[in-house]
Amino acid sequence: MYDYSKAVAACNKFNQEFSEELEYWASPFVTPGKVLDLLDYKLYSWPGHNLGENVSSFQFVESEYMKEDEYDALILDPSDFFMRTYMPRVMGVLQPLQMLRPATDLVEIVNLVQLMPLASPEMQNMLQKLMEIGQEYQRMMKAMAEAGPSGAAQGYPTVFGAFCKAPSIPLATRFEAHRRS
Repeated sequence: MYDYSKAVAACNKFNQEFSEELEYWASPFVTPGKVLDLLDYKLYSWPGHNLGENVSSFQFVESEYMKEDEYDALILDPSDFFMRTYMPRVMGVLQPLQMLRPATDLVEIVNLVQLMPLASPEMQNMLQKLMEIGQEYQRMMKAMAEAGPSGAAQGYPTVFGAFCKAPSIPLATRFEAHRRS
């Protein structure tokens, strides 16, 4: 997750040895560890971050990422809730977003109250880290492009875009109970 050349080499070795047998093409495409570090990502531990370097998977970090009394805010304005409450809670680097006013407070004449958070050192630091995150993704994509043909080019089906994630039963149950009350 931190050394793209090693990840590409490991996947290439695996593909040479096992891809025909398993009818699967391994790809090192995963969120880079450095990106997760820059985000101060709180939902998971990963290899090299609170887990050993040779651990092969993520581990979910249990916590109350959404509080019981926040369902009304989520239902009222999901985008605002995710932008100014949830994302800053699970990605420490985004905490300055809490300083922003709701987008629904904007009027046709932008005033300083709405833009003042952009002058804060915290907001500018966040924006700088987001640019670093973009640059890190570019480094990873370059390493992958230099690795050679993809699994699709070799006739293997892609796994990206072929999965989904559903809310956990406790969250779905809590949401339904809240809706009924």
